[in-house]
Amino acid sequence: MAETTSSEHVRQALQEELEVLQSRRREFADGLGSDDFPGDRADQADAIERLSELQSIERRIDEVIRLLAEDIGADEPSSPGEVSVGSIVTLRYPDGTTDMFRVGTMVEADDATVVTSDSPLGVALLGRSAGDDINWSTPTGQREARVLEVSRS
Repeated sequence: MAETTSSEHVRQALQEELEVLQSRRREFADGLGSDDFPGDRADQADAIERLSELQSIERRIDEVIRLLAEDIGADEPSSPGEVSVGSIVTLRYPDGTTDMFRVGTMVEADDATVVTSDSPLGVALLGRSAGDDINWSTPTGQREARVLEVSRS
C-alpha cells in the first residue's frame, strides 16, 4: 500500500471542503431566490444576513480553488514525525495538562479540536516534532507548551 504524502492529504481535504462549500452555496442561493419581496424588517434582516453568509462562502470557495490551482504543499514534503497539515498533535502545558489538536486548513463549526495552519498556534506547530517546545501569542498573552506526540490523521 502506497503511503499518502502531506500534499495529497491537503489536496484531498481541500477537495472535500470545496464540495461542502459548493453544496452550502447552492442551499443559500436557493433560499435567497425564494423571497423576491421580503415582508417586514425581520425578513429583510434575515435576507441580508443570508446574503452576507453567501458572500463569505463565495470568498472561501475562491480561496480553496486558488489553493488547489497552486497545488499547495507539493514542494513541501514533511518528514515523518514532523507537524504538517493533517497532523494530530498532543501538547503538554507547563501545568501538566494536555490537549490534542488536528492541524487543518479550515475550522469546522462543530470541531473545536482543529487548529488552522495559519493561526498563531498552527504557525508555531508547523515543522515541529515531539519534544520541541513552542510559544505562541493569544488574546490573553503568550502561551507555551511541549509537543508530546505527532501522528497522521
